Parts: sequence; C-alpha cells; structure tokens
Amino acid sequence: NRTSESLRAEGTYSANGHHSCRKLQLSPSMEFGLTIKEDYYLGIIFGYHYTRVSTYIKNSLPYSYFLEHEFKLNSSADALFKFGYTPIQKMMIFALAGPSFASWEHNTRTFLLKDENNLEMRRYSGSKKKTVGLSLGAGFEFLMHDNYALDCFYTLTLHRPQSVSYQTSYAGVNHTPPIISDRVLDVQKSVRLSYSTIGLRLSYFFSL
Repeated sequence: NRTSESLRAEGTYSANGHHSCRKLQLSPSMEFGLTIKEDYYLGIIFGYHYTRVSTYIKNSLPYSYFLEHEFKLNSSADALFKFGYTPIQKMMIFALAGPSFASWEHNTRTFLLKDENNLEMRRYSGSKKKTVGLSLGAGFEFLMHDNYALDCFYTLTLHRPQSVSYQTSYAGVNHTPPIISDRVLDVQKSVRLSYSTIGLRLSYFFSL
C-alpha cells in the first residue's frame, strides 16, 4: 500500500511511504459455473484469504523524533466472475473481475531517541478499516483427469484511498537561543491499499 502525509508547525514535514511484502499461503475457494455452447464458460469464484501480514516503514522528524508506521493486512475475501473460452480441448483461458473485501490496520508509533541506548515511545495511534476494492485478472486452466483441473492465474486488486488520523509528538523551537519543547499534533494520512496475487489452484468439480 502507498501512504503520504504532511506535518506543519514551525516548519514543514512531509513524507511518502510504500509498504510492500510477499507471502505464500493456502486459501480455500468455491466455484459455481456453467458451460455455454461447448466453448464458453461463465462462473463465479468465492475465495477467502487469512493473510495476517505486516510491514513497517520509518520517517524521521527533527530533534531525534521519528515515526514508525505499521501496515497490517488481516484478511480479504472476493467474489470473482470468471469468463472462459476453450480454444483447444482440455484447455481454457479466462478473465476474472469482481469485488474484493479487505480488513486491515494502520498503526503509528512516535519515538524519541534520547541517546544511543535509550529509545522512548511517546505516542501510539491505531486505525482499523474494512474496505471494498475491485479485482481484475486472467489465467488459464487445464483439465487434468476426469473431474480435476489445474488453474494458473494473476489478479490485481485496487482499493480507494482511505484517510487515517493519528496523534504524534514533535519538537517545537520558539526561542532564541533554541529551547526544545514537546508538542502534540493531529495528523491525517492517505492510505491506498493494493495487492496482487499469483495463484495455482487445484480444483475438483462435479456436474449436476
């Protein structure tokens, strides 16, 4: 996911961050569909992904303060329409499109580095979100034996940017010579969630 923020006080602070991570996992799914005129297929796939993956980035502030941002994708579920065409026997190419539902968190911790061996957390703010995005993808499927098939596919999921609010501490300087004092500021951040999936799916199917 991509994030951006700004902090304005005596001066100006701004930062852009890009959280990224990879995870290998097993996910259950269920598909319903029908064949049209032998060569065409229309179906819908319901899938659930218990991800529980976290990433961290840090942004520095003046006078030994810094922010640690944690992004955590807890889980996601999708309902993808599958549009298929069979160019040759036992092989199908298909496109995927449909909504995706994600549960995620964004947490921010403010630290003050007092000296090389003394790190103190000054602030913590957390936000939990549930959002709806759009998934698009494509793949191909091989009929292996009787009622078994093997799918290879790729999907990209995009969610609308979400606003996250948190409090942070920073050092204010308003004297000559400088006298550093702790300040508290409310900050808004824009978080844009996106993720992609490369999948290998083994299916067992039956006809009604």
